Amino acid sequence: MKRFFVLMYAVLAYFCTLIISVLLLGFADNLPYFPYSVDEGPQTSWVYGVVFDLGLLLLFGLQHSLMARARAKKIITRWIPSAAERSTYLVFSVIALWLLFRFWQPIPYLVWSINVETMWLRWVVLCLNLFGWGLAIFSTFQIDHFELFGLKQTWANFKGQNIQKTEYKNPFLYKYVRHPMMTGFLLGIWMVSDMSAGHFLFSIVITVYIWIGTYFEEKDLLKEFGSEYKTAQTKIGKFFPKIFE
Repeated sequence: MKRFFVLMYAVLAYFCTLIISVLLLGFADNLPYFPYSVDEGPQTSWVYGVVFDLGLLLLFGLQHSLMARARAKKIITRWIPSAAERSTYLVFSVIALWLLFRFWQPIPYLVWSINVETMWLRWVVLCLNLFGWGLAIFSTFQIDHFELFGLKQTWANFKGQNIQKTEYKNPFLYKYVRHPMMTGFLLGIWMVSDMSAGHFLFSIVITVYIWIGTYFEEKDLLKEFGSEYKTAQTKIGKFFPKIFE
């Protein structure tokens, strides 16, 4: 019975993660009919907005980074089954993102805006934006989507099985870029035709977080895969193919 509840917990965490991911797309792209937007909502002074938004971004970054560390995982699994560790990480990520969306303070001053007379350029930017979000989603299926989102671990636990140690592999996208999911996120948050100061702040901080997060992630990958991953670092670009880096 306990294993069943762990599995249901993981399924709930998975669907909550899917919902918050869709809300992230609507938030960053200011999509209509979405409840949250980076540029819409009650406005305050830009100083208050910057300080408050930085606090929300810091909260998200700390949660996302600290809970991913091996030491934090050991502490967490003292209180919950190890199979549910990834799902718990996702639950706290969902909460941190929801707080970011719910309490975000728009800063509407324009940083840049592509003139409507150059509509072709706006279409190019839109295509790159959509390509980025699509790339981020597709990348999860290039590795192990269900392990990434905690379902594989809890399903194995439910069946009383052990998950075999992951082997290093370079599927399609990973032959050209080491972190294609992060590449997708970067395109998604930066490729916009009208960039407000609030969106600019959001994009800058998320970009810094991605650089810091992947730095520590690669240290863990080097410990786990050794020379195999070291070779990949020399031959494969981090966020873009080597020809562009």
